[in-house]
Amino acid sequence: MSAAPFRWRIPLEIRLASPFVTRGVLPGVLFDTPLARSRGRYVLPGTLVRGVVRAALATLGERMGNTALAGGGSTARVVDAWPRLFGRASGEGRAERTAASLEGWRVDNEPDRGLLDIGDLAVDEPTQAAADSAGEYARIALDEVTGAVREGFLQVIELPFAIGTEVSFRGWADLRAGPIAPERARFLLERALTLVPAIGAFKSVGFGRVTGFALGTPEPVAPLPLDPPGRRVALTFGLDRPFLVDAERIGGNLYRGAYVIPGAVLEGALATALGDADLLTERTSAALSRVTFGHAFPMPAGGDRPWRPPPLSLAVAGDRVLDRTLAEHEPEVRIAFAPDWKGSDAERVAAFLGQSRPLPEREVRTRTAIDPETGAAQNEALFSWVAVVPDGFRWRTVLDCPKDVALEDWTIILGVLAAGPGGIGKTAAVMEEVRLEAEPTPGAETVAEGEPRYALVLDTPAVLNDIDALRAGTSATADYGAYFEKLGWKLVRHFARQRLVGGHLALRYPPRRDRYEMYLGSEPGAVFVIEPASARPSVPLAELLRSGLPPRLADELRDWRRCPFQRENGFGAVRCHRVDPEAGTSGGRRVEIPSR
Repeated sequence: MSAAPFRWRIPLEIRLASPFVTRGVLPGVLFDTPLARSRGRYVLPGTLVRGVVRAALATLGERMGNTALAGGGSTARVVDAWPRLFGRASGEGRAERTAASLEGWRVDNEPDRGLLDIGDLAVDEPTQAAADSAGEYARIALDEVTGAVREGFLQVIELPFAIGTEVSFRGWADLRAGPIAPERARFLLERALTLVPAIGAFKSVGFGRVTGFALGTPEPVAPLPLDPPGRRVALTFGLDRPFLVDAERIGGNLYRGAYVIPGAVLEGALATALGDADLLTERTSAALSRVTFGHAFPMPAGGDRPWRPPPLSLAVAGDRVLDRTLAEHEPEVRIAFAPDWKGSDAERVAAFLGQSRPLPEREVRTRTAIDPETGAAQNEALFSWVAVVPDGFRWRTVLDCPKDVALEDWTIILGVLAAGPGGIGKTAAVMEEVRLEAEPTPGAETVAEGEPRYALVLDTPAVLNDIDALRAGTSATADYGAYFEKLGWKLVRHFARQRLVGGHLALRYPPRRDRYEMYLGSEPGAVFVIEPASARPSVPLAELLRSGLPPRLADELRDWRRCPFQRENGFGAVRCHRVDPEAGTSGGRRVEIPSR
């Protein structure tokens, strides 16, 4: 018996007459208004198309009231359908926020994503090749009093296609399985696009005229039947669009996404797909919470070595790179650690680590909310994403399933992953070209005998500090030392940075019940030089390499539903380096002990 689909893909094509404006960001000063590009092609951004469709359905629902529309063999009111298709913002129809209600805060900040997502619609390669990269269209503004051209009001718009040329943009609309059938969703998309006369900017002067559209037959995406390659599996995948995860606010309204995809993001996307396929039972839910999802690191397509954060123990001295992990004395030369690197220092470090190829590129997307009454952009609702472009890269992670999880449940989980779940990050990227392979388990044989000290390098963030003790005056060295002492290890030295994590994450997963508090996380790349405190440490090194460093949390927070910084979500992952003794002065050979 085949499994039920957890997603449907609806082929979508929209045709526009040139000129049209979908604002983008183009390096260099070529045009005042360049067109949107992604992955080397002109696109209609999926968020723009989704917003246009949503506005059309909302208008249709308002004008028709409660009149039922027939379509796809079923009836449903538009006013009931479009909130389910597009979701709700935080705070809409949720528990009222009160300082006295912890559950109210949590529920109010839970996401309520819609069932429908639309990816970028792009021109095909022949159309892109035929575009005129030097074409332009100039606009001016006239003075209302004199009727002459206003000084300084000249706008040059990119015009890659001759005026009147019909340009086709093709892509997909993804519908999660749910209360709205794929035929019904296709019908509503068709009705909405019928009402859209133009897309993009400058519609009032004839830009972006829609000349036609086409919707294909919904294609089901269901879990794949497979035999698990083992209990410890390497997951490698690509992504169908630029993605934004673990975003960092780098400006007033500018958010930059991370290259590394957190394990919690992958687990959340998988849980959603399991639920949509009616496979998220009590058993599979319990199994999912037991499986460890490592963070996914970028890896050049065709390569076999994913990028890892450089150790914070690396320092630059002129043209040399020094590893200070096991150095007992300060060098006689002036050195610079990561915060003080300048110019090509980062490139020297990458070459030292054997990371010759750069990380993926990023692209900027600007979005704004539209006022439903006026159709104009809302004030103070403009923001930009700096998303990671997946071209030329794949992402690799490791999943670890305990032996007490039933093989049947593990098979279901891997079957959904193999089919490629969606909903990755803010752009709802979809996994593609998924590969599942057996991954060796780190064991005692990976620890070299006769070496009393080991350097653990943190690959992913981890909550390791006692924030109250640090506030009371305890040094970071003493605090880290107390942490490792409980694991049966003695801290020799460390190279680490910390970052406070608050905002939405601390509101949704509050670390304290009596007041607002933030988490203190150790940053990736932190290095901890440790040695056994006894002949047999209470937590063996092999276990740390497999499961990661345990978080330093209150007992009530040691659950993924209360705090995301769990080892099962990929946090605290470490790798172990044995460093040649001469590396402290000459940047010698580094030998990596396998980890998860």
